[in-house]
Amino acid sequence: QNFLTLATFQAANMLKRRLRRTIFKRLGSRPFLRSLSTLGQHQQPPTRTGTKSSLPTIAHISSTGIDDKTSELRIEWSDGSQSSFPAIFLRDNCTDAKTPNGQRLFETHQLSDVATRIDSYAVDTDTSDVRIAWRDASSSHFTAAWLYANSLTRTHRRQRRQRLRERVRVWTRDTLSAPNAVCTYAQLQQSSQHRMAVYQELRAHGVCVIDDCPRAEEYDANGDPPVVIVGNALGFVRSTNYGTYFDVRSMPVKDAVNLAYTAKGLSTHTDNAYRDPTPGMQLLHCIKQAELSQQGDGRDGNTLLTDGFAVAMRMREQHREQFELLSTIKRPFTYYDLDEEGVLLHKHRYVIGVDTDGEIETIHFNNRTASCMDWDIDASQVDAYYDAWRMFGQLCNDATFPFVMECRLEGGQLLAFDNRRLLHGREEYQEDERFLDAKTGHDLSRHLQGCYLDVDTVWGRLDAYEHKQQRAQLQDD
Repeated sequence: QNFLTLATFQAANMLKRRLRRTIFKRLGSRPFLRSLSTLGQHQQPPTRTGTKSSLPTIAHISSTGIDDKTSELRIEWSDGSQSSFPAIFLRDNCTDAKTPNGQRLFETHQLSDVATRIDSYAVDTDTSDVRIAWRDASSSHFTAAWLYANSLTRTHRRQRRQRLRERVRVWTRDTLSAPNAVCTYAQLQQSSQHRMAVYQELRAHGVCVIDDCPRAEEYDANGDPPVVIVGNALGFVRSTNYGTYFDVRSMPVKDAVNLAYTAKGLSTHTDNAYRDPTPGMQLLHCIKQAELSQQGDGRDGNTLLTDGFAVAMRMREQHREQFELLSTIKRPFTYYDLDEEGVLLHKHRYVIGVDTDGEIETIHFNNRTASCMDWDIDASQVDAYYDAWRMFGQLCNDATFPFVMECRLEGGQLLAFDNRRLLHGREEYQEDERFLDAKTGHDLSRHLQGCYLDVDTVWGRLDAYEHKQQRAQLQDD
């Protein structure tokens, strides 16, 4: 046979090291097969590449010793690009010593200098997969796809970031006039494909609608309403001091802990910016919508939505000074209930959160819960900061700008949105004494139920689904 198994390498002891090195080098120009040893038993970690046919192949490979302690693998790709992989990076991230879900079975700080020195390498001429022998007599295997997807070259890193950004479709009401309805209540519970469609729409536009939900208040055997059932189908519902879910309806002023529990209008905002972490996803199930105003004055309870990313991008392009203030000075947000066993929730947030590349990644804006508690801002910056704050609020809410979308949720529709990107609000509506609950004093002319989800499960499930699809495409090709 014209290949050497990893088991053979592992069986080789240090006394045969010179012979093993000679044999391994001779295999450098020959194809090899995966052995039935630990090589190939572990899946490659997720990558974000396209299909195999779209990937370049290895045109040339070399190993360079930099000094007595370090070495690196250098690859020239068929598309003309190059990659350099420090040996310790390859040894630390190889899958041969990891669990099937990518957890290391060793401690990085215990790797010796010998363990991170490349002794020799072999390349499969058919697949361009690479096998490395280390000076401590162990071996590692890397697919060409993994190497390309994890290239440290600046160009490749920039391309990966760009592919991620392209999945997000920033919108104004001119490009998205209403949230897209993705599936029905029944489909969401029955089909993982429909759940994935919801995740993808949430990633793209930050918002979607699920149709044909119950049109009356109801609960399952566990006491969960439909909004919680949907939440637990999409991820894990997060319980807060409001409970596992909350009812949005008008109630007597003495009972209303915030403006949402009245019939007044709400400017677009981020929910619970004072929490750590801020709730990632929010669901709102419309059980009953307010009737259209007979006066035609817009007091219809319609939903308002703004893509905070679009507003932030406008400010970065046209109002750079204000953008810098909102992205470099944190604003405190505070909520308190000081009754017995109450809470005081307090967190400082950037209105516009950016990553290390300056790309917009989160929005936190709520005029009602913004506070000055422990605000770390110099007096000389306050006026300019408030100018920026008011500009952001105006862009998010003033209909003369193209950012705020007005849409109408009808009974039986559920709105899902990214709470750290989308700002939501509502138009004022008219209370109707015909729907007054005499016992509680609650006005049920408009009734929504809501809940929160942490975002890690939502994106984690989508990433896993797309990675499996990607892996299947690579195998098919």
